[in-house]
Amino acid sequence: MTRPSPSSTARRRCSSGFTLLECLTALFILSLFMPVALSMTRQPDVTYYLFDDRYFCVQSDALASAETQELDYAGQPLITFNQRGNVSLARTLTFHTGLREHAVIIELGGGRLVER
Repeated sequence: MTRPSPSSTARRRCSSGFTLLECLTALFILSLFMPVALSMTRQPDVTYYLFDDRYFCVQSDALASAETQELDYAGQPLITFNQRGNVSLARTLTFHTGLREHAVIIELGGGRLVER
């Protein structure tokens, strides 16, 4: 009975999987495409979610200090509050979040917010 040579059994054992070099090459190629794939995804605009808090904070500052306050928020038009916390100009602000568009309507007078 002849025994198989050690090199033939080692060769049979290694042929069942991938080599380290093949795995590293595949990871390298994937790492080259990851920044491209991530840059293609659209990041949602989170300024919409923070607008209400900032708006009411500036409005309450105008009430507390009895002075005119202005809100300049993320490229939106300037919003001015008088000493009583009333807004000086009614307007509609539009925020784009992912696939959806949000409209925030600022009503004249008390400055109530209506979201659509």
